Amino acid sequence: MRSLICHFLLYSGAFALWRYLNRNKIIILMLHGVGDESPASAWVPLWKRHSEKQLDSAMAILSKKYNFISMDDADAMLRGIIPIKPYSIVMTFDDGYRDSVTRAMPILRKYKAPGIVYLATDYIEKREPYWIDRIDYALQKAVADGKTIEVKGKRIDLKGLSHEESSRVYKDLRLLFKSIKNDYTFKDEVDQLAQYLEAQAGCALSDVFERDEWASLLTWEEVEHYSLAPDLLFGSHTVGHFRIALIDAERAERELLESKSVLTEKTGKECRHFCYPAGSHNASVSRSVAAAGYSSGVTCDVGLNSVGDNMSELVRYNFTTATNAAQVLADTSGLYQVVSGWIKRIKK
Repeated sequence: MRSLICHFLLYSGAFALWRYLNRNKIIILMLHGVGDESPASAWVPLWKRHSEKQLDSAMAILSKKYNFISMDDADAMLRGIIPIKPYSIVMTFDDGYRDSVTRAMPILRKYKAPGIVYLATDYIEKREPYWIDRIDYALQKAVADGKTIEVKGKRIDLKGLSHEESSRVYKDLRLLFKSIKNDYTFKDEVDQLAQYLEAQAGCALSDVFERDEWASLLTWEEVEHYSLAPDLLFGSHTVGHFRIALIDAERAERELLESKSVLTEKTGKECRHFCYPAGSHNASVSRSVAAAGYSSGVTCDVGLNSVGDNMSELVRYNFTTATNAAQVLADTSGLYQVVSGWIKRIKK
């Protein structure tokens, strides 16, 4: 059904009209890791990454309809400092995975597309994997050993689980812990879960972190090197990857200022752009982002960006997983999201 809707939108002329009407709005696209499973892969994440083929295919389609611009240029356009370049897209990467640069940037450069990578400075400094990857890795190793685990009083038998069934368990665990609304409590509890799963599995992602093709993060040496490239920017993702609207104001301010200072020092360029971890934001935090000296802040809210919008609450779309033109264009332009919203309301 999704494919049929997208093809109708493209070939009926609806996409062309939508694209024209929104030509002066800026699209910001969000990715995390980019990588492909190989025979040498020690594991494959349950949390899906974009493959290099998906990225290349979608970029080829988008390059025929849109212009790729940097976050610096988007910022200047949305502030009215320079004229809007019609049909513009910004490519953003959250979390600072190494493959955002080593695998994704060569593809972006093929289509003359700049990129920005948002870094959580403490993770780069301490060389630690994110909890989302720790739990993924340890859960799969525990499944392979046929373990039975207990989480928040619930027993989960992992013996004989298929990849799809493991994915459901992993998703349920993520949702369960993400529902915790105090981020200090959240961090403590996910760390306890990760340690518990690692004990059950008898191994940990940290054992192979630096050479792992999925979870490894950029080093400061790499950040310093790649920051010399004219088509790549680095922005802040806080110090400790806190959901910044779920911590106290004093700590939030420190997360904003310290990460900005460290990144400015490491790259030799002023850190001007911010990304909210997990998209966590509110009006108070948005004001703090601006007060800390950031020129932009990107959320995980969906939509298109217009001149005059709140620069500390810019919206993004997840980068599409599709590879056919109809779905890529419908997803990226926001047209599919609008039409599917209408369909849901009609059904009600």
